[in-house]
Amino acid sequence: MKRSSKGSTSILDSNRPLVLIVDDNPITVHILGMALQQVGVQFLAVRNGLKAIAAAKMRSFNLILMDIMMPMMDGMQATRAIRELSPRCASMPIIAVTSRFDAETLAEYSAAGLTNSIDKPVNFRAFFHTISQYMVLDRALVSATMQRIEEDVSFGHSARESDALNWEIMHQYKAILREEFLPLLDNFLRDSPLEVYDLGEAIEARDPKATQFIAHRFKSSCMVFGAQKLSQYAEDVEYQGKRESFTKIDSTFETLKESFILSRHELEKHSASLHFGAAQ
Repeated sequence: MKRSSKGSTSILDSNRPLVLIVDDNPITVHILGMALQQVGVQFLAVRNGLKAIAAAKMRSFNLILMDIMMPMMDGMQATRAIRELSPRCASMPIIAVTSRFDAETLAEYSAAGLTNSIDKPVNFRAFFHTISQYMVLDRALVSATMQRIEEDVSFGHSARESDALNWEIMHQYKAILREEFLPLLDNFLRDSPLEVYDLGEAIEARDPKATQFIAHRFKSSCMVFGAQKLSQYAEDVEYQGKRESFTKIDSTFETLKESFILSRHELEKHSASLHFGAAQ
């Protein structure tokens, strides 16, 4: 099956399930898409709520995986609009993929029309269990995928050097991405200093919208590589940007930068180890 440059399938098989991924982070889209493909599910991807509405008008999906914080239109606004399109869209499963899981936020998701929620960073056993409630998955493919993930995680537990990162999450994503993991990690190591710089510029300018969206994008990328503490600091900055609350944001950003230095050091060591292994 052919794939477009964005990772979505360009030729669709009407006999296989089809999922719409709505997320502005290309790494997240890539990971979720690969996880779906490995269990026999097709996907299309769009980067904001407005495009999600347009896609829902044009096609019937088995379910939609909806990020919440996106430019143009967020996930809750998009869900409300999709529910109004047609009886089919009113009953279509729409699952939030989000790092915010407090009781108040979950109630907001439900009120907006979201069917269920999946936590970020994604645990793939929970991921497959959740989506299997709304469409039929190939059990043999799910079992094979989970076996590979668990073998990679088990190896990672025995080989890890530091507790600075969440190695279990990293190895889950590594098992899904396979040979694509290392190039993505190297890209993150190359691009992340500029992301932190841009975030600092937005904070210094007291620009709430830029602060919010740069922090959100950076948070999502950090999760993929197990930098969970760093991701949490980015989420704190994102939340303060959303609330336009800059009284404590400078100290939060300083803590984020310290965590970034430590996390990046560990990731550079891991990258070097993977490159060495690949050269053998």
